[in-house]
Amino acid sequence: MSIENDDRADAGATDGEITRKKMLKMTAMAAPVPLLLAAGIGVSAAQEGSADDGLLPATPECHDGDQPTVAQTEGPYFTPGSPERSELVEPGMAGTRLRVIGFVYNRNCTPVANALMDWWQADNGGNYDNRGYRLRGHFYTDNAGKFTLSTIVPGLYPGRTRHLHVKVQAPNRPILTTQLYFPGEPGNGRDTIYDPRLLMRMSNAGGGRVGTYDFVLNFTGAPPTTTPPSGGRFENTGNVPIPDNGTAVTSPVTVTGQPGNAPAALRVNVDVRHTYRGDVVLDLVAPSGVAHRLKNTDATDSAADVITTYTVNASAERANGIWRLRASDVSRRDTGHIEAWSLQF
Repeated sequence: MSIENDDRADAGATDGEITRKKMLKMTAMAAPVPLLLAAGIGVSAAQEGSADDGLLPATPECHDGDQPTVAQTEGPYFTPGSPERSELVEPGMAGTRLRVIGFVYNRNCTPVANALMDWWQADNGGNYDNRGYRLRGHFYTDNAGKFTLSTIVPGLYPGRTRHLHVKVQAPNRPILTTQLYFPGEPGNGRDTIYDPRLLMRMSNAGGGRVGTYDFVLNFTGAPPTTTPPSGGRFENTGNVPIPDNGTAVTSPVTVTGQPGNAPAALRVNVDVRHTYRGDVVLDLVAPSGVAHRLKNTDATDSAADVITTYTVNASAERANGIWRLRASDVSRRDTGHIEAWSLQF
């Protein structure tokens, strides 16, 4: 959202008066602007579309006491346990590149840091990946409440206009489930779920598209202070083959410089490539030798790959030492390997 657009939204302010919203956004955007311009992405995004859409102003301008962002149906295609990532585009993926940027506020217009955002969408052909995590991912807003999602423009499928799905949750607050829409789409007027209050502002940049939207969550007062783990990240990107119906293998990560015990919400990011993930059993083995089960076998799960983030209560374990991801294949014919994994303290 541009400062110019904020000026119009804050038309009730007297000349020379800077509103709370404007000051917050000017401060938050001050550092990223040169980076965005260098990448060919304009911070100012003009709204597209026409009056034929019956459009209200797109991104809801935040003022103290504003109504929260409208909730919408989750739909049938949500899959829990998406990997932690803000870049959803994979090598060779078809489609027009799309960057979605914005802020998460509460109803006092206070930026919400460390808000969880879980995104999913259709691919360029209008299809959802319901067996894996293609075009699915979650991440957290930064300390200024800002977020950036890198993806593609979703394709169309019967009965729906073009849209993105998202869940937004401030720490220790209820989840907002909603959808975002694109202005000027012919299907907007025919889609019974579509709501013009959920329109993004759109612009063109660097051969792709940029959408802006600010979310307003339904609470007031000081934002919660609980944050996701902020300690170090420790990773192993070595390829470890998993024998077919054979002995378990391990991949080590050495943790150093972390005081005391591990957190009660230790994040274990796993990337295991396997042709039948139901065969795979995964454990996190602490330096003490205690195994924490991450994934059990499931003979009915025929999808490929385990690319997700697990949360483990490891508060009884010392943080420093050698941690291991242990993987085994418990059935015949399908094979795979540990691609990479990491611990976030």
